[in-house]
Amino acid sequence: MLPLTTALLLLVQAGAAPSPATQLRLTFHPDPDTLVAGFTSMGAAPPGATLVQSGPAPDALGAPSSGTSVVFGNQYCPNNSSRTSHAAPFPAPAGAVTYYRVSADGGATWSNVTAAHNPARGYPMSIALWGDMGVECGGVLPPQPGFAGGPCTAVPQIAADSAAGAHAWTAHFGDVAYNMDDRCGAKGDAFLDAAATYSASRPAVYGNGNHEGSGPLKPYTEFVQRLGFPQGALAKASGSSSVRWMSWAVGPVTFVSLDADAWIYPLVYPLLDEQYAWLQRALTAFNRAATPWLIVLNHRASYCTKSEDDECNSEAEAIRNGQLGVRAPLEPLLAKFGADLYFAGHTHHYERTWPVVRGAATQTNYVEPRGTVHVQSGIAGTGPGDEFTVPQQPWEAFRDTAYWPTYGRLTLLNATHARYEQLFNANGTVFDAFDLVNTQPAHGAPF
Repeated sequence: MLPLTTALLLLVQAGAAPSPATQLRLTFHPDPDTLVAGFTSMGAAPPGATLVQSGPAPDALGAPSSGTSVVFGNQYCPNNSSRTSHAAPFPAPAGAVTYYRVSADGGATWSNVTAAHNPARGYPMSIALWGDMGVECGGVLPPQPGFAGGPCTAVPQIAADSAAGAHAWTAHFGDVAYNMDDRCGAKGDAFLDAAATYSASRPAVYGNGNHEGSGPLKPYTEFVQRLGFPQGALAKASGSSSVRWMSWAVGPVTFVSLDADAWIYPLVYPLLDEQYAWLQRALTAFNRAATPWLIVLNHRASYCTKSEDDECNSEAEAIRNGQLGVRAPLEPLLAKFGADLYFAGHTHHYERTWPVVRGAATQTNYVEPRGTVHVQSGIAGTGPGDEFTVPQQPWEAFRDTAYWPTYGRLTLLNATHARYEQLFNANGTVFDAFDLVNTQPAHGAPF
């Protein structure tokens, strides 16, 4: 007779015994009074197993409603990596707290009842955002080259900020967990379980990074099926055919999230023209009267410095000016439509530019900008960072040469004023900040 643990494992692998829901992560829905509960279960859950209950109080949940699910696996671990990704929308009035719980097994087991905070769609609005964050980066690290020392991951501090209401929602623009498919997907499990300390209670949006590639053939399974699947309604509503790029509005701000790898990797080149055509349509439809702020998230920078390698040279130039200076240039669209801010990670440090366009700073302040401000924030959970080995450029306003582990918070104060803060992983206090003031018609677009 097989040991009990082995028998249970075989049942899960065969999909006969779907597991309870884990890794709760709320995200937005095209309807502002609806949220989507994303979650994961081990094994292959049968159709109809995805349920959610919600209500105005923990003891006043309504009848269960159904969601959708997709079963996915890891091509490198075919015998023990089957998981089910779930997405369950539920009513959640904007500006209010709604209580919910989910089930991945048709109601046999339920998650704990959790308070879901759907942000009000007005000012002020604070968003925590960062790139490049895992939880297996070594804990609290001593000072060393490329790292000032301290907690290598911001997850605990972001959770504390979330509990305190310091931000309304979060955005993670790529390199989530650092290879979610490692250890047959267990690395992704560990990260999303840890991230649930903030993502189960406030919406979180994920963007695609190169470490979501899921191996050398780059199927991006972990992003498309696990992180992106609950965001499918948002992507579809923006006219996107893929969860790897999309736009969405939350009150006074429109966000655009892109797949930078389409500019960089030959295996992903075939997606570039489709993504770019979508981006042109999405920006043409952008309504500045309804959402004064336009913010772009892209895992890779189009303006950055680091070293003489490709990342901040030929690769950044390919994104900014197009492949070979021709195919899918991003900066002309940022300038035409007046993108206020562009956030990226990928290189593991923090730097920010002055308002910049066509390779030059338009000014050395942030008042009435005539270009997009680029923020490079890729050291929220990586351990030692990428050291700067080339001189600071004239369009760079600030670079952190101590390499403090930090993450970001953007607060939109009103239609013309915003404040950005880079915060210490250790305690959430401010390491660097700037105020953006833009009273120009259409925020100055075109630049």
